Amino acid sequence: MTNVNYDNLRIKAYKNGQLIDLNGTYKSEGIQDGDIIQYCLSDMIVQLMIWTRNQRQIKEMCIHFLDTVKDLKEKVINQFKITDECKILLNGQDLHENEYIKNFKNNVMFTVSKVFHFKIELLLDNNIEQSESRFYETDRVSQMKSLYTDLFQDEVCIQVDNKNENKDDDINDDDELSEYIGKVLRISKKNINVKYKIQDLQTVYEGKFNKFKTLGGMLGDIAKRKSRCYIANNLMDQTIKLIDLNLDPNTVITIESTSKVQLFDLNNTHNVVEIDFYPEDIIGYAIKNHIKGKCVIQEGNREINIQNSFRDENIYNNDHLHYILLVTIKFMSYKTKELQYQKICRMDTKISQILSQNHQNKIRVYYLEREINQDSTLAELEVPDSQELFIEELDSTLILHVDDKIRTLTIDQKMTVQLFKEQQKLNRENYYLYQLRDQTQALPNDFILKSLQNNNKEIELIYKLDHNIIKIILIDQDEKEYTEYVKMNQKFKTFLQEFKLKYKFNDGEMFYDGATLNLDQCFSDLQITQNAKFEIII
Repeated sequence: MTNVNYDNLRIKAYKNGQLIDLNGTYKSEGIQDGDIIQYCLSDMIVQLMIWTRNQRQIKEMCIHFLDTVKDLKEKVINQFKITDECKILLNGQDLHENEYIKNFKNNVMFTVSKVFHFKIELLLDNNIEQSESRFYETDRVSQMKSLYTDLFQDEVCIQVDNKNENKDDDINDDDELSEYIGKVLRISKKNINVKYKIQDLQTVYEGKFNKFKTLGGMLGDIAKRKSRCYIANNLMDQTIKLIDLNLDPNTVITIESTSKVQLFDLNNTHNVVEIDFYPEDIIGYAIKNHIKGKCVIQEGNREINIQNSFRDENIYNNDHLHYILLVTIKFMSYKTKELQYQKICRMDTKISQILSQNHQNKIRVYYLEREINQDSTLAELEVPDSQELFIEELDSTLILHVDDKIRTLTIDQKMTVQLFKEQQKLNRENYYLYQLRDQTQALPNDFILKSLQNNNKEIELIYKLDHNIIKIILIDQDEKEYTEYVKMNQKFKTFLQEFKLKYKFNDGEMFYDGATLNLDQCFSDLQITQNAKFEIII
């Protein structure tokens, strides 16, 4: 018995003319080996999807094995007391009435599609006319729309006039009409005519748009760029639907499209950002979603204040601007690896320019453990934001002028004048260190030499006699020479007294160019130079 599939068939079986219980066992029915069992097909069960009692329900129906679709349809009409037309469908397709039901696969679901009378309201020239239309419940909304297109001579939309529905929406073309049984359907033109013009132009255009489209959606159809619109100089909310505007036939919508500016990376002109803007837009706000991080904007050599609007900065459609990224760089000590300071820097700035204010001495700069060229920019070195540069302070270079000779030396950053003179054994009497470019005043002993660096980061000094002291040579009657250092404001009388005491002379008289000196005069009165020669008689 288990080899017979009778899920949707009614089968009768007999043994020797006696009806067998198909739910019994071979033993209970007395069936033995070799018995002959006769069976025949009688009725079959089919499943139907049918609209009844205001809802879709699944029903079973018993039909004869040889029934056709036409037979099934008649039985449905009789059983469910259908007073109007109906048809039988399978998977949404109409079936031929002469097809046998037995030819379809087991367990299929047939659909009974009945004709319903739908209540219709026609909105014609602002008048509402009541009507009624007959459609099969499985017909699509698109079929109903197609029927009324000729009447309106235009595309139509259908709204559900029911307090439980969103009546402002056009129902979906693919919906089955069965979803709207018992509801009033309002049919009207789908599109409305809209007059519009482009700002600053005189031409008025007229277009046909879906009345359920928003103003923003309409602008998207018309304008190539982001836009906004005005009615009677009033800026409109773009979420408003065209149907809700109640436009007068003479109303013209003014459309303003955004302007466009191209923003080039100054350090890589292949990087281009295109920005749409309205004149009153703040520049910084407009660019923030296009450029990551902080930046400086320039038009030519003019820096733009990004806190201002495009109008304030006189930026117009199709202008070209450049942007320079700003990065925060941490400057670390090469020796201690500790943070010295940090700066916000333009990517187009040379390393040497960035460091010039903080480092007067010669330095080396390292990035990623490699020494870098200080004449390169951050962009050329591809240094991104929040990176570390390591600074190695170098000893200062000192150029010393002594007796018409030049020495080049390297000194420590904390070197004083006193320590330098001791190391270099600069211990001549009445000799002092001066800055080469300013020799008016000798450098004090506690002075730090590194503060004297010039633009080449070098220190240039001269070691010379005090400019108020002069070297003179005295020649006595025996042609013996005496070398002395005298102050220019010293009187001859005073010098002669000190000279006699120094050499233990009892007497002495000085002459210059053979002339006797006025002992009350000073050396400066003679306008003499270094190594001036005097005669002396002792």
